[in-house]
Amino acid sequence: AMEWAADSNMPHPAMEAFRSAVDGSTCLDSHRVPVSYLAQLNMRSPSTHPELQLWFSESMHSLALHLSAGLGPHVRLASPVRGVHLHDESADVVAADQVWHAREVVVAVPPSGYPGLGFAPGLPDDVAQAAAAFSPGTVLKYVLGYEAPFWTHDGRNGIGQFLSPPGLYFTDASLPGAATLVGFVGGTTAREWSRHSERQRHEAITYHAATPFGPAALEPLTVIERLWAPDEWGGGGYSNVLATHAPHAADVLAIGMPLVTFASTELSLRFPGYVEGAITAGKAAAYNV
Repeated sequence: AMEWAADSNMPHPAMEAFRSAVDGSTCLDSHRVPVSYLAQLNMRSPSTHPELQLWFSESMHSLALHLSAGLGPHVRLASPVRGVHLHDESADVVAADQVWHAREVVVAVPPSGYPGLGFAPGLPDDVAQAAAAFSPGTVLKYVLGYEAPFWTHDGRNGIGQFLSPPGLYFTDASLPGAATLVGFVGGTTAREWSRHSERQRHEAITYHAATPFGPAALEPLTVIERLWAPDEWGGGGYSNVLATHAPHAADVLAIGMPLVTFASTELSLRFPGYVEGAITAGKAAAYNV
């Protein structure tokens, strides 16, 4: 993507803004992200409303709890799959303490998670190559709590997009009685910060929050940090990213293979990388199964 930006002769500040936006949105080094992937994202994610127009009063996890409430004991947590054994007309899904016999398997993890599922026999070459085209990113999330949302005073909207360090972004996420500023650090900056101590990272995030919002940002009442990269199933960032020029990789995986349907936000025809994309991909998988 940065080679394309350099060839376009855009002004240096615009190039730095482009780099920061790509680092932040993909959670990957913008030098590794093909411009063809960005074009595909733009085509599949029409922007007609602000991304943060709505959010849950509790957390996104509350939605998962709501959807699973009626399923009772059928939802198994802390049971990671370590083997998917495919037969002629059925499959065995193997976890540490149980084996499920199924007519069809829906795999709803990012493509970078496929190797850890232990497919036997292995994935067909075209499917394996399409999955290998995706890479996990790196993102850190910070929830900063304050007495008042001072970042929205004087006509400001509480949004801060940084040119330097690249991939740093703030937005207002306050609810009644809870003044909250959320910060995201993605891509190269996230990888750099991950090498430092928790205290150093907290000092860095409040220092940068004070740049656009003033010295009051240096003294949050609470700081919550979430490092997404260590999550085995999370893919490291908001979603896996195509790190090679493989514009049809998502479509190959969406087609699936006998006995196996792949479903994750990366494969969605609309809004890949978003929760909306996960919903769209899930509905498509349910229809196919």
